[in-house]
Amino acid sequence: MLPTILRLLAWSIVFLGATFCWVVLIEHGPDDFVEGCKIEAANFKAIVTRVVTPRAQGTP
Repeated sequence: MLPTILRLLAWSIVFLGATFCWVVLIEHGPDDFVEGCKIEAANFKAIVTRVVTPRAQGTP
C-alpha cells in the first residue's frame, strides 16, 4: 500500500512540474526560461496568497 501511495505522489509531482514548465514555455517562450519561471512562480504565489488570506469583515 505504501509503495502505491509513494508512486502516485511521485507521478503527481512530476506532472505538476511538467505542467509548470509547459505553461512557462507557452507564455514566455524558450528564450528566457529562467525569468519566465520566476514570473510564473510569483504569479502562482500571488494567487495562493489571495486564496488563503482571509478578507477583512465588510469587504466584498
